[in-house]
Amino acid sequence: MNKVNIFLTAALIIAAFGCGGGRGSGGSNKVDGMTMTTSAQRVWIGLQGSGTVTVDWGDGSEPETSELADDERTEFRREFSDTSPRTVTITGDNITILSCGGNQLTALDVSRNTALTELKCGNNQLTALDVSQNTALTRLDCGRNQLTMLDVSQNIMLEVLECYGNQLTALDLSQNIALTLLYGINNQLTALDVSQNTMLFFLQCSNNQLTASALNDLFGTLLSNVITRESQIDGSLSTEKHVDIGGNPGSADCNPSIAEAKGWTVKGFEGARSGNFSVEAKFNDETIEVSVFYSELTDNEFFLHKIDRLTFIYGGNSHTAHIDINSEVFSGDDVNWGLIMFEDYNFDGYPDIAVLSNRGVQNSVYEFFIYNSSSQSYQRSVALSALGLNPFIDKEKQTITTHNSSGAGRYYSGETYKWIDGELTLIRTESHAPNDDDVLIRVTRTLQNGEWIEVTETVIIEN
Repeated sequence: MNKVNIFLTAALIIAAFGCGGGRGSGGSNKVDGMTMTTSAQRVWIGLQGSGTVTVDWGDGSEPETSELADDERTEFRREFSDTSPRTVTITGDNITILSCGGNQLTALDVSRNTALTELKCGNNQLTALDVSQNTALTRLDCGRNQLTMLDVSQNIMLEVLECYGNQLTALDLSQNIALTLLYGINNQLTALDVSQNTMLFFLQCSNNQLTASALNDLFGTLLSNVITRESQIDGSLSTEKHVDIGGNPGSADCNPSIAEAKGWTVKGFEGARSGNFSVEAKFNDETIEVSVFYSELTDNEFFLHKIDRLTFIYGGNSHTAHIDINSEVFSGDDVNWGLIMFEDYNFDGYPDIAVLSNRGVQNSVYEFFIYNSSSQSYQRSVALSALGLNPFIDKEKQTITTHNSSGAGRYYSGETYKWIDGELTLIRTESHAPNDDDVLIRVTRTLQNGEWIEVTETVIIEN
């Protein structure tokens, strides 16, 4: 609970005591203290600590005195009769927390108060701030000012630094080994090094001037140590670490995987993520471990990723297949369930590749890549890729069948192809669907000696 001292306006006080009746700034025997310059008509100050504190409003009125408490904020509020610039002086033996945000301050001197552990002076008009004497500071909020530089090299106990919304071009954090949170959004920073900040788990540096190279350098300084902390909300333990980089010149071209490999979650990345993972496939009972290289798609409505290439070793030789297809199937069990299939789709003895690009409940769509033994490379097969869904090969008959099913298999259509003189030729079709009497009508068409033979059958559906 806050304890509030509310005072009459300066005009009423002067009227009651007369110009010569008040003690003015001479009413306090303490001359050392913190000072702030403001032209705001309404000013508020929040203080915590212990002992007696005196606030001299700098307008010739009686200074105000109160007793501080460590666990309770004492607030002082003042409304002046005009907006003339004035200096407010605060004196006390043990002021540990000063809150003075939103007061249109143009100057703030806290150099004499070495007991200060928290300083909250955001949303003012400060162009300079000296905290070099405040070595006990654990939290500093100086956001939304006009600072072009900030020296925190003497604040080795600093845990939270909020310097967002200034004009900082550089920030040296090498001495702040206790730092846990840094809010540096909306500045002009061109570089940032956090290699000495062993306790850091939250870093917000979006909307600065960090290029892709500078962001990669920053990622390189992030530490991979595990930091376990307790949530202030529910008491749960967490080891998550976050860095926010959005709105920088390099936000789209940097490499967030540098940070992610160290256990950091990267927010605000505006480009296509790239990476790779491994998946196993089989060909002729031989297990092939395939490395899948991919990039994320940020402007595609249907597909989330693009598979760029596959690398694998088969027959003692290293192979690279440049795929370059979009795929929506990319996570969880999908990567180990038919994402990559090796089969001899043109029956020449070499392993060809089918890559899953889309999957529904019952149907899967593949893109096919045929091995060219002359060039020793993989080339996309337009004919195979246009076939349709769910490919199946019959090695004995050397045929390829695709099919489409729905309605728990009650609706079905399939096509069977065979390579004839190097051309993929349709040799059989089959379809079936129930009629109004719940009788399954099956129609097959088979190519025999250059002519199509059609057969229609009826099958009773058993429920």
